[in-house]
Amino acid sequence: MGMLERRQYPRIEISLPATVRTAGGETIHTKAVNIAHGGVELACDNPTALKLVPALHLANPSQTPPVDLRLPLTMADGEEPDLKCRGAIVSLRRLSQDDYRIALQFQELAEEMQKHLYAFLEECIHAA
Repeated sequence: MGMLERRQYPRIEISLPATVRTAGGETIHTKAVNIAHGGVELACDNPTALKLVPALHLANPSQTPPVDLRLPLTMADGEEPDLKCRGAIVSLRRLSQDDYRIALQFQELAEEMQKHLYAFLEECIHAA
């Protein structure tokens, strides 16, 4: 039996550089591999995953300190707004020994940032 899709919005595959600032002030450079209205999935290696999720275990995602995300979006008209927001790490998946996926749920997404995000997602959907 297949897994039931619980997402409210479809995820769109991307490959964009992402910058995450931890609650401790450390800046981490990684890559966003998919995005939706509610969040983004980051690809990272083992050392990066350890910086974002100590011990590589999310005992209680609601107690994980929030992080700040910066993600450059390239629009069809050439505009390149940065999506900046606070987010919560809600899941961690290990794909192989040195390949992890970390799901970040958007929080505190300002109205202007939300407009950029929705425009970017619409362009991606129509380009597919």
